[in-house]
Amino acid sequence: MDVRDAGKLDRFIDFAVQKLGGIDIVVNNAGGAHPGSGETLDDDALLADYNIKVLSWQRIIRRTLPYLRQSDQSRIITIGSVYQHSPDYRFFSTSVHRAAGANLTQAWAAELAKDNILVNSINIGCIHTPQWDNIHQKRNPELSTQEFLDRTAAEDIPLGRFGKPEELAAAVAFLASERASYITGAILDVAGGMGLRFGP
Repeated sequence: MDVRDAGKLDRFIDFAVQKLGGIDIVVNNAGGAHPGSGETLDDDALLADYNIKVLSWQRIIRRTLPYLRQSDQSRIITIGSVYQHSPDYRFFSTSVHRAAGANLTQAWAAELAKDNILVNSINIGCIHTPQWDNIHQKRNPELSTQEFLDRTAAEDIPLGRFGKPEELAAAVAFLASERASYITGAILDVAGGMGLRFGP
């Protein structure tokens, strides 16, 4: 689904409410790989990325609020990036927009605390998903996929490997659970140490 289309978002939310009988948990996971520096990215690319990574989150949260207020265990979880606190010029757009997303998350957490709607975020680093094929082709097409992944892990990730989708899912499940009932406005890195300053 194209989250930049407000009409499609509305129809999707209406469908979810009809099928599920309401909404208890919202996970904003829209994103995409937009490699490029501040010099090379044009305005259209920056605006398209903003619409995906910031404006769609805002629209979804605002649109689902009436249903979240009816739930006794409401959660909003946004999936950001370690680039929000450790920017990488090679991912200029992601670095800028994920910083905006972190502030959006915490502003909503403050606003919705009175309604007991908990709003938290998870910063990911390198999770092994198909979008890394796109990044590979744009950054180092001369390398094999495995060579590119191995080099990226060695250079950028203290734990030396890409994360697994199920490792991210476990963190989301925790924040959505009753065990996280006293956590709001938090931003958790699930990134194998990526974003830490390490090495020579």
